[in-house]
Amino acid sequence: MKYFHIIGATVLAGLFILIQQQTVTAQKFMEQSSGYSSQPQLLQASAAPTPLPPTPTPMPTTNTPTEIVAGQSPATDIPPGIDINHPLSLEMGVNEGNLGAGEKRWFSIEAMGPGGGSGVYVPLTLSLYFTPNDGNPRDRVSMELFDSSMPAIWSKGYPNQIKSFGAGSVRSLDNDDKSGEMIWSGSLIGDQPIYIRLRNDNEFPVDYLLFTFDIF
Repeated sequence: MKYFHIIGATVLAGLFILIQQQTVTAQKFMEQSSGYSSQPQLLQASAAPTPLPPTPTPMPTTNTPTEIVAGQSPATDIPPGIDINHPLSLEMGVNEGNLGAGEKRWFSIEAMGPGGGSGVYVPLTLSLYFTPNDGNPRDRVSMELFDSSMPAIWSKGYPNQIKSFGAGSVRSLDNDDKSGEMIWSGSLIGDQPIYIRLRNDNEFPVDYLLFTFDIF
């Protein structure tokens, strides 16, 4: 009877060892196939994500137009009389004004032939009376006339190449050294403008009267 107990214990021990071996084999198979491990794993704290740089605040965009100062206009607003392309209209009769030191004044006039016809010659007389501050500089004031082809030359950037076809001649109206007089007389082609430039090369201003007739 004792012999059977020994055999039974031996069999049970063998079975226990076999079961353990099979269990270990099954665990290894599961680890290889699924990546699962029965061994305790140490959890590692994951590194904190790198913070993104702050998004820059966009600058506000506006469609505000360029400010225009009161009393000013775009460059097209050129004072009349400043050059041959922006002349004053010469009035028939008397034209009165003032020229500062070194200043020029431009006028334009378009003579009309009889019945408004073009291509005919129309007589015209221009008389200039001016008052400088002393009797010496009357030769520093001039009156010149230019034909209708000169504005195009000026516009191309050659203002010093325009040529006059006539100029006022010095006259004496009242024998006063403190005033000066000039006259130009000739004929114009009807329906074609001419341009008159008054020029003060003195270092002081002068007053003038420009007539469209003979005052002498």
